[in-house]
Amino acid sequence: IGVEEFAAGKKKGVTRAIHAYNERKEKKMVEKSKLLRQYQKAMKREGYEPGRGASRKRYNRSTEDENGEEDSFKHEKEEEVSTRRKKMKKSDPLAKSRQRAEVMKQEKQRNHQERVDKEQKREVQLKKRKVRAKNMTKRTRKGQPIMKNQISSILDKLEKQS
Repeated sequence: IGVEEFAAGKKKGVTRAIHAYNERKEKKMVEKSKLLRQYQKAMKREGYEPGRGASRKRYNRSTEDENGEEDSFKHEKEEEVSTRRKKMKKSDPLAKSRQRAEVMKQEKQRNHQERVDKEQKREVQLKKRKVRAKNMTKRTRKGQPIMKNQISSILDKLEKQS
């Protein structure tokens, strides 16, 4: 390997490393921004101002003005936040799963019922077929088919057609 090729190869490796570092950095930044957005949404849902945090909403003691009056604005704000929390309804995290399970259960029950009905219908048809076959195979002593059964079979076929 020549000196130029060695230097060029090392240069490629350095650029690759820099490129890989930049990709990792970009990926990390995207993940952080995604987490930050999720945090802000959660804070907004809880009734806090996003970016302020819960500790900013806690008022351990009321402040007094120069006149000696209490700062009622903070107390009003605190009451407003507490009422907002009470109004919000907690969502059931398993509601969708329960609903899907209920739908699946009903579907399964319906399929089972259809299967049972189909099986019963098939059994009835099988019994009729066996009776018809038994009647059609009956013979006289001399080996001739019994005409009563033959005629009733033809009559049944004609009635089905019309």
